[in-house]
Amino acid sequence: MSGIGIGRALEGEVTTGSYKYVHRCLGRSVGVGIAIIWGAGPDLLLPPKLCQEAAERLILTLPLDPPDITHHRLTDQVYASDASFIPPSLSTSLPTIDTSKPPSSLTLSVVGPSSGLVTSLSSPRYQAAMSHAEVAGCLSAVLYAEHHAGGTIYSDYLPVVNWLSSATPAPSAFHRWLRDIYARRQRDTAVVHVKAHTDSLSLPARLNRAADHAASHCHSLYCPPPSFPTPTFFLAPYCIYAPGCGFIEGNFMRYIQKRLTDTFNASHPAWSHLTSPHLYDPTPPPLFPYCTSPYAYAAVVQLYARSAQLDSGHLLASRLDAGHSPWCRFGCDALETPHHLFTACFHFDGLRSSATADLLLSLDAVLDASIPSATRRALVDLSAHLFSDSNAWPMGQTRFYMGFVPPLAHLSLPSAMHTHIVHLWHTASIHLAGRIWAKTRQRAFELLRASKPAPSTYSIPEILRSLFHLLSGELSFTLSDAHRSFPDSCVRPRPTDRDPDPTL
Repeated sequence: MSGIGIGRALEGEVTTGSYKYVHRCLGRSVGVGIAIIWGAGPDLLLPPKLCQEAAERLILTLPLDPPDITHHRLTDQVYASDASFIPPSLSTSLPTIDTSKPPSSLTLSVVGPSSGLVTSLSSPRYQAAMSHAEVAGCLSAVLYAEHHAGGTIYSDYLPVVNWLSSATPAPSAFHRWLRDIYARRQRDTAVVHVKAHTDSLSLPARLNRAADHAASHCHSLYCPPPSFPTPTFFLAPYCIYAPGCGFIEGNFMRYIQKRLTDTFNASHPAWSHLTSPHLYDPTPPPLFPYCTSPYAYAAVVQLYARSAQLDSGHLLASRLDAGHSPWCRFGCDALETPHHLFTACFHFDGLRSSATADLLLSLDAVLDASIPSATRRALVDLSAHLFSDSNAWPMGQTRFYMGFVPPLAHLSLPSAMHTHIVHLWHTASIHLAGRIWAKTRQRAFELLRASKPAPSTYSIPEILRSLFHLLSGELSFTLSDAHRSFPDSCVRPRPTDRDPDPTL
């Protein structure tokens, strides 16, 4: 073989070997990538349009065999959607198991002509919130109406109704999916807002009550509702995924904060009822309510509440041998913990409602025209839930009676406005906590006084009273005789008037 032939043969071997090496490395890289993506779901390997079509077909097939709670015979093409959420329980001791409902559940429902839809949005692939479930229910109703001669969809979630008629960017994959379905509609389909939890007999109000009933009662079904498809086809180009938690959209710092809180509670179950101040707004509280004597009582309440030393019925029953009941002294079927007294006891519902109304009036006077409407709605929502458990609080439970307020950094308020609102919240919290605990101590004093034995009604017999009368007569007679037997020199003279001055 000539030199040229030998050279070409060697070049061919090198080229073939290089191709094999590159193919082997590329195969390994693709295999590793598939293994990573497979944990988030194999549908990520498919085209987004194909996944969307499959998800919509799945939603349309789910209502074929609905539970009995969604069957309604309606003459008009009307629909209603709603969502329901059971937050995870925060146990301060050993975990308890309630077989009647899952520890955490997020469901949605659609009620329409002669059929309905009930699904679950609790999934390890996506960190869904209550707002996502409301949007998912609305898009399911729109999709179902588009395939059945159109109609009107009633939703009690006002933000999604306003968002559909605006040009605001979609905050989540569910919103992008809803906007895409709503833009593709070809029939007379509209989304209308309806007030929730009313006693009206109108058709929209009755539909809303039916949807709310379906969503809230499917948490404890014997056969759990099917899972709602995850809209991975409308995720952002770059989205955070955490194994065991799923895709995370929105405020990632709030998610980190929540995970740190859950980790702390899981590793310190005996102290999970205590609260870290770093989870809440760091703005210093106002000095006037704490340094003035009329409100100093509330500062003492906060001190004992933060150290888990507030003498509630549950604490006294756990530390003392007998004589104290752990149940709520106002008749609630619950343990009397500080959190129950300040946030859940029905006896103080009037105080909490009055305090919330006064706070909203004060907030409306503080907010000026420079605050954006979205920020204003967020502040109103936070103020309305300041004295109740909600997702606005880092741990899902209010801590107003400890002197904490929810964080406000994500609203990007001006510094002066931020401080003003925090001081407004602190003052309202101090007033409410002081009034609730004062009435609690008053009730404890009334129960203690009622438990004391009544004074004895025993009377001295008549014969003993006669004997005491005779003895007292003889004693007075003896004393008078003894006085007469004393000489005059031993008797002290009675005081007389002052002698006149002889010189006058």
